[in-house]
Amino acid sequence: MTHTNAFHRRPAAARWVAAALLASLSSGTGCARIARLDIVRPALLNAAPFGNTFQVHAFEGDVESVVYVQSRLRQRIANSLNRSIALVEAQGGLVFVGAIPRVEYSQSETRNNVRCTHRERVNGRERNVDHTCTEITRIGVVETQVEFRIVQGSTGQVLATRVYDSSESVRVRGRIGPYASDFIPFPLIDQRALRDGALEDAVERFSRVILPWRDHLELNFEGCAGEARCTQGFDAVQAGRLDVAEALFTAVVGDDTSPVAEQQRERVGEAHYNRAMVRTIQNNYIGASADLQRAIGLLPQRDVYRARLHELEILARDQQLLRQQLAQPAQPAAVSGGEPAPDAQPQPQPQPAQSAQPIAL
Repeated sequence: MTHTNAFHRRPAAARWVAAALLASLSSGTGCARIARLDIVRPALLNAAPFGNTFQVHAFEGDVESVVYVQSRLRQRIANSLNRSIALVEAQGGLVFVGAIPRVEYSQSETRNNVRCTHRERVNGRERNVDHTCTEITRIGVVETQVEFRIVQGSTGQVLATRVYDSSESVRVRGRIGPYASDFIPFPLIDQRALRDGALEDAVERFSRVILPWRDHLELNFEGCAGEARCTQGFDAVQAGRLDVAEALFTAVVGDDTSPVAEQQRERVGEAHYNRAMVRTIQNNYIGASADLQRAIGLLPQRDVYRARLHELEILARDQQLLRQQLAQPAQPAAVSGGEPAPDAQPQPQPQPAQSAQPIAL
C-alpha cells in the first residue's frame, strides 16, 4: 500500500511482531467464520527469577535518538500490563543497555509527464488548451538499527541480545509546468518524525520480548465441510475456551499418522488449519506449524496456508533463538562502569512459553 503525503511504515523482513502474522490471518479461505477476541500475549522473557525489576541504562548513539529510545522504553515498562514489573533507577534485576549504530535518511525522486490545461483566447473566445506538466514524487526514507542487550543486574552479564532494523518512509508529490497555475508545492518531509517512527518500531518489537501485550484478533476459521464439531470449536474460541476448541478440532483431525481418504481431505485439512489458529493464539508456534504443514499436505491448493506457515516459522525461530541465548553461558558486560559482582548468582533456566489468556470483550 502506498500513502501519498502521509507516513507509511515499511515492515522489516524479520519483524518481531506477532501482529504481522495475526493480521494476515483475517483473509478467508473456503467457507470461513471470523472469531473476534482480545488476548494478552505473554512476554517471551520470564522476569520473575530476576525480581521483576527493570532498569533502562546506557545506550550508545546520537543523543536525540538515544533519549527517544530510552524514554519510550521506560514509558512502556512503567505502563506494563504486568503490574508486578517495577521500573527502577538503579540496581535493577534486569538492565537494558544497547546502541543505535545507524540512523540514515535518504531521498529519491521520480518525474512523470502529465496533462495540464490552461486558458487561451482564440479568435476572441476563451478555450481550454492542453499542455505538458511534470509531476514529481519525492520519497523520504529513514532507516535505523537498534541493538538491545538484556543484562543481569547482579552480575553485569549479558543474557540476550536483540537487533532490530526498521524503516519509515513518506511519499509527497508536487508539480511544475510552464504556467503559474501548474505549480503544486511539495509538503515538507519531516525527517525527525520519520526517525521517531522507525525507532518506535524497534522499541515496540523489543517490548514484546520483555513485556506482555494486548492483541485484538480477527481470525478466520474453516467450516470443515459442514462438520458440527468445527462449528462448536469456533463457538468455543469466541467464548475464550481455547482448550475446549483445541480438543474439538483434535477430535475431527483424528489420528495424525493415519492416511486420509480423498473425500475427507477438506474436512480433516481444515480442522488442522483451525487447530493451528488456536495454537497460534496460545503461542504454541511449533504445534501450529505442524498443523499447517499437515493442512498443506491435504489441501496443497490453499496458498494462504503456506504464507501463514512461513510467518509462523519466523515467530518460532525468534522464540527459540531467545531461549538458546538465555541457556548459553553469559558474557560479562559493562553496565555501570564497574566489574561484575563477585557473588554471581547462577542463571535461571529459560521458562516455557505461556499461553495467551483471553480477556472479556
